[in-house]
Formats: sequence, structure tokens, C-alpha cells
Amino acid sequence: MKLLFLVAFLFAVPASGLTDEELGKFELYTKCAPMGLGVDLSEDAKKINLRMRDIINLVESRLRSARIYIEKASFSEESPHTYLNVYENYPGLYVNINVVSTAFSIGVSFTQGVQSFGGYGRAATWETGTAGTHGGDGGGDKFLLSTLQGKIDEFINEYLKVNQKDCNR
Repeated sequence: MKLLFLVAFLFAVPASGLTDEELGKFELYTKCAPMGLGVDLSEDAKKINLRMRDIINLVESRLRSARIYIEKASFSEESPHTYLNVYENYPGLYVNINVVSTAFSIGVSFTQGVQSFGGYGRAATWETGTAGTHGGDGGGDKFLLSTLQGKIDEFINEYLKVNQKDCNR
């Protein structure tokens, strides 16, 4: 009988107990604070002329056009890992691009500081991504940048749903 009650209770209560609007605020609300930017780029990306600077320029430009600002820092074109001021107290956008031969994956995640029973840390509270194939070194870089732009635009749309009022100040 207790097991039957427990099963009935679990099906009667929504999984998170949050509305879509409340969940969006949990995932993305920052009062439009400046955010850090992290980028990981695989070594094979260089074979199709995909450069770290092109990725950073694209992301910063798309965000800035929506009045979302990135904390500035330097980067190294030689390093496949660039973290532009991703600190524990800043929200952060993380872009991961993997290229292996003509296959690719692109991931975009938004991270924030979170408090849990185990302490304080960072966690992805929102993410999107895609995978596929590209045409190689004859335009593969442009195709991947275009695909990334679509994912950044997806992030901006979701982010502004909960931060629009603060970003317009």
C-alpha cells in the first residue's frame, strides 16, 4: 500500500515543480551581468582554417549586438583552450568545437556559480549543441562559424527572455 501511494505521489507532482518561466530564470537569469567566455577548439580545427580569433570575434559580436557583454582578457592563438575571465563569481558562456576529419560537434553552455550540499562550484545551467559533417578545408571553417552563430543566437534568444529588462538599461 505504501509503495502504491509513493508511485501515485510521484506521478501527481511535476518533476521540477517549476513553471517554464521560473525554470528559465534559474537557468539564465543574471541581471545582464557581464560574463566570462571559455572556448575549447580541437587541434583538427586548424586543418580547416578555423581560428580561435574568428570564434571569439563571432561570439563577442553577436552578444554585444544584444547588449550582453563579455569581460575582456587576452588569448593565445596557439592554445586550443582559451578562458576569458571565467571566474567563479561571473556567469560564463563556454563554447566547445571538436573537429575530427570531416566530422564536427559544437557545444554551447552557460555556466553559473551554484551552491549545493557539497559546497560552491560552477555548473552548466543551460546548453545546446549540434554535430554533423562539413566539406573540409574548402569552406569548412565558414560552415562551422555559421553553425556556431545559429547556436549563439539560440542562446541570446533564451537569455533575453529572462534578462531583457536588465540588458536594456
